[in-house]
Amino acid sequence: TRRSSDLDLVYRFSIEKLDVQNNLLDIKNKELNLVRLELIAKNRELEEISTTDSLTGLPNRKKILQNVSTLIKDKNEKFALFFMDLDNFKNINDNFGHHAGDHILKNVAVRLNEIIKSSDTISRVGGDEFIIILKHLKFTQNVKNIATDIASAIGTTLRTAFTYDGNTMFVGASIGISIFPDNGTDVDTLINNADLAMYKVKNNGGYGYNIYSSSMNNKSIDKLIMKTKLNNAMSNKDRK
Repeated sequence: TRRSSDLDLVYRFSIEKLDVQNNLLDIKNKELNLVRLELIAKNRELEEISTTDSLTGLPNRKKILQNVSTLIKDKNEKFALFFMDLDNFKNINDNFGHHAGDHILKNVAVRLNEIIKSSDTISRVGGDEFIIILKHLKFTQNVKNIATDIASAIGTTLRTAFTYDGNTMFVGASIGISIFPDNGTDVDTLINNADLAMYKVKNNGGYGYNIYSSSMNNKSIDKLIMKTKLNNAMSNKDRK
C-alpha cells in the first residue's frame, strides 16, 4: 500500500541517484584519462626535445649515449662507432660568419643521412663534431672494410662544395673509428678510442680516417689531444 509505494519511490530515487553518480564517475575517469594521455604526449615531446639537436634535427649527445648503451647490452651485436670532426669548419665560421657555419652543419647532416642505412644512426654531439653508429655488423666477415668504405664515402661527399649567400665553401672530415667489442666494451672507452683515432688523423693533416689500434694509447697522443684542445681554446678566446 502507501508504505510500499513510498519504499518503491525511495528505491527508484536511489537507483537514479546511483546512475547519476556512475555517469559522473565515468565522465571524471574519461577526463582523467585524457589528462594522463596529454601528460604522456607532453613527456614524449619533452624527451624528444631534450635528445634532439635543434640545429640539424639529428639526435644529440644524450641520445647517442643512450643508443650506444642499449647496443652494448646485446652481447651478440657488433657495431662501428665513428667520431667525426669537420676540417676547415673554423675558417668558414671566421671568414663567413656563424650563419654560414650553421648552413654547413645542416647540409652535412643531410649528406651523411644520404650515405648510411636507415638502421644506422648519426648524431651531432657538439660544435662540428658528429658520431655515427653502423649497426648490425655481426654477420659480416670483414667489419673493418665496411667501416672504411663508409668513411671513404663520407670524405668524398663532403669534398663537394657547399654554397651559401653566393659563396663557395669546402669542408672535409677527420674520422676516428672504434669497433665494439674489439676496441671497447663500454660507452666511454669506445668514444675515447674513436676520439684518439680521430686526433691521429688531425695530426696528419686531416681529411681522412683511421681505425683505432692499441698503439694509439701513448703519451704522444695524449699530448697531441691536449695541444689541439689548448689551441682551439686560445683561438676561441682570440675571437672574443
